[in-house]
Formats: sequence, structure tokens, C-alpha cells
Amino acid sequence: MPTTPVLARKSATSARSNFVLKSFVPDSLAHAANGVGRFVSHTGLPMTLRQGRSGEGGFTTIELMMVIVLVGVLTVVAVAKLNRVDSFQVYGFVDATKAALRFAQKVAVAQRTNVVVVVNPASINLCYTSSSCASPVIDPTTGQAMALPAPAGVSVSGPGAVSFDGLGRASPGGTITVRGAEATHSLVVEQETGYVHD
Repeated sequence: MPTTPVLARKSATSARSNFVLKSFVPDSLAHAANGVGRFVSHTGLPMTLRQGRSGEGGFTTIELMMVIVLVGVLTVVAVAKLNRVDSFQVYGFVDATKAALRFAQKVAVAQRTNVVVVVNPASINLCYTSSSCASPVIDPTTGQAMALPAPAGVSVSGPGAVSFDGLGRASPGGTITVRGAEATHSLVVEQETGYVHD
């Protein structure tokens, strides 16, 4: 029987590997020398990676196809999310509006004066006097009047103007809503504290 020397050699080196070979290898191992049955590693576990002639391992066609399918699925999901640009524009403009409201409050407190945030359907402007915006607040990064134009397809609604006094209080408080085709988001300005939040 051709398998006896193989098992004898294994049992001579390690009693555990002999036990593993007997418990995992089917009776058809006797035909392994003739190419029938499956090969096992020296520990008795089935070999999962085929060894080439040079001893290097490789991937099977099934493994490569599964990787290609997974990459394809992830690409489809990512492209579908990126196509919804409207929601990104809405949330980006909400963040900019929140920053502008907080900046207006800080300027009002720092300069002990009133700062008015004018809410138009297409823009948000910061002014010192009133909703006519005769003297605008200057943006420190650009040196220009502080104005936030709404992106295309995005509109703004809320109180016509929110005024912050020297103590940071808002008058009147209220809700500013930013709308797009696929997303809507609201910001709340608390009247007593001037706190701006979602």
C-alpha cells in the first residue's frame, strides 16, 4: 500500500500530525500517489493555496472575480451618493450660514454695537445699521462686504433680519431654513442668548 510509508514517516516525526492525518484525510488517500484524492499539508489541514513550480502562491480565478465584483458594487454605491450634489450644497450653505451668524454675534459683542443679519431668499448679508445694509460688516479674510450668496437651486427663508446687540442677544430669534431640491435643513437662533444651533 503506497500510503503506509508516508504515514509511518509522519508518525515518526510527530504523533499529533499522524492523528490529524487520520482524522481529516478520507480513505481515498491511498490513491493520492496516482493523482486521485486531495493533498494535505504536513499538519494535516487541506492546502488552500496552490503552489506553483517555483514555490510561489497565487490567487484563484474565483478569488479574483470576487474582488472585481466587490469593487464594482462599492463603485456603484459611491457614484450614487456623489450624484446627490444638492444635499451637499444645502449642508455646505447651512454650515456657512451658521458660521456667519456666530461671526455676527461675536462682532456685536466685541464692538458693543448692533449687527444685523439680513436673510434674503438668495443670500445672507451682515450689516451694521439695518436691513438696508448701508454699512456692511467687512469679511476679515477678503476685505469685502460679508455676503453669502446661496448656491444654485438653494433658497433661504426665515425672519427678514436678525439683530445681535452688544450683549450677544438676538432680536428676534427664530428659525432660518435652507431648502434644496432633495434636502432641507433648519437653524435656530435663540433670542435670549443668541445661540445658533441645528
